[in-house]
Amino acid sequence: ARLLASALLRGSRGSFRQAARPAYAARSPGHAAAIGWLALASGRRALREWPPCRSLQYRSLASVCSATSVSGAGAAWSEVNHGCVGQEIEGWPCSATSRRQSGHPKVKNGELQAVVVELGLGSRIGLLSGDPDSALDSAAAPAQRAARLRGLLRGALARPDEMFAEEAMGVLGRLERRHGLVLSEEELEGFAAALVFRALRFGCPTTEAAADELRRIRNAQATPSSPASRPMSRLAQELMPKWLEKASTSGILRERLCVAAECWETAGEAEDVEGVGLFAAVCLMLGEPRRARPALESLLDTKVDLRLAFQPDFLKAIHAQGLVGDEHVRAPPGSDAALVQRAARLARLGEKWGVIVRRHGAILLRREGGSSAPGGKVSEVLAEGFNHAAAPLGPRGHCPSTGLWRTFASEEEAVEAGLPFRRRRPRPAQRHAEVHCLLQLPHLEAAAGTEILIVELADIGPLLGWAQPCGRGCMQLLKKHGVARASYTDGAGHIVTRDLVYEPKLDVAAQTF
Repeated sequence: ARLLASALLRGSRGSFRQAARPAYAARSPGHAAAIGWLALASGRRALREWPPCRSLQYRSLASVCSATSVSGAGAAWSEVNHGCVGQEIEGWPCSATSRRQSGHPKVKNGELQAVVVELGLGSRIGLLSGDPDSALDSAAAPAQRAARLRGLLRGALARPDEMFAEEAMGVLGRLERRHGLVLSEEELEGFAAALVFRALRFGCPTTEAAADELRRIRNAQATPSSPASRPMSRLAQELMPKWLEKASTSGILRERLCVAAECWETAGEAEDVEGVGLFAAVCLMLGEPRRARPALESLLDTKVDLRLAFQPDFLKAIHAQGLVGDEHVRAPPGSDAALVQRAARLARLGEKWGVIVRRHGAILLRREGGSSAPGGKVSEVLAEGFNHAAAPLGPRGHCPSTGLWRTFASEEEAVEAGLPFRRRRPRPAQRHAEVHCLLQLPHLEAAAGTEILIVELADIGPLLGWAQPCGRGCMQLLKKHGVARASYTDGAGHIVTRDLVYEPKLDVAAQTF
């Protein structure tokens, strides 16, 4: 599984196939799940249709892998995320434009390193606290500083060793390209290895700092060493895999988690629901649950309902460790807390259908007293839904015969129209939880006067995130079919309720596209 993940991160189809052959030969459920999950995550048709993946029944592998990952890791919040999810940091301060373009901004490891240095813990990762290249702006708003601290916790939980090693490889490559510093055999085993292991602990230096350090080492040598032959090739193909294997058994992940936990204990705020949850998750990963008790007790003193803030698996984990009582985990049937936890469990079902990020669960319900009774007793649950992969959309592009942009029925039709290769592929599509609920009704008229409750699971960490229905169709369809109220989690342990205006003549297509 580690070889397969590395091949996927490198984006090498050949490496993926080479690494998958022994896994396919073993035919064990774990190996099968690894092949299926990586083919699913890559989204590459060529990989999904490769004979080993196809013969292992690709569609059912998502379910196999979901069960394997849950039983192996314990809960979704404790899994290490690879690829795009690992690069993104939800909630990291960024411009509105960046947020619109990518949803969650991609954050470099150097920005996480800056948080550690700013809090005076630079010596823990081999850096000086006063390093001007790493320190954050001391005038930054407290909210931004708190968001960066939470981002550090997320990065420690989610980012694999490969992401930190790639950063070190970039520094070593720039030493050769920009500064003309070609490493010798001794420097590969000494200087390069030390730099990589520093990077694995959040301590990767800048290119200029690494160049100065290498020059100092060379100046101190009595006799200069001769450059190695193709050092970067040897690093990538031979040394880096060996060092990563050593890192996986030497507790590097634990060191990163310890640094992140110390940063939170230094500057974390007791009323920060999201931060406390991430800190507690880090403590559970470290095997030190009692370390999180003071933070959780301080959060409970602020009267936050943990059942409206955290995912069910996480609540079970901290309850099993004796950190919270039964009253903070169990909820009376039909209560808002019970419905939120039910919707959160629904959201995880989407993992079996190809949704591993932006997981939402929804419940369409009717309360006693109709739409005028917010928070009243639930009289009926009409439908349940969750985000899941839908049938892919056809290729879209310019049609020569009509002179217009349109969606083609098949890839063959797109080829005949002369679409470029990248535009010929089917476009992946996802059905949202709100629409899933509406589609399960026997008649759409049954949605009139109802309420819908939506929950989002954080991509990284144990939180229930901001789950407002999107403006790309969900909100418009709810209004068009008479849903009277939308309630959703806000990411801070509360439920936001919004009354919806009935608009039966709403043109959804015109409003959204």
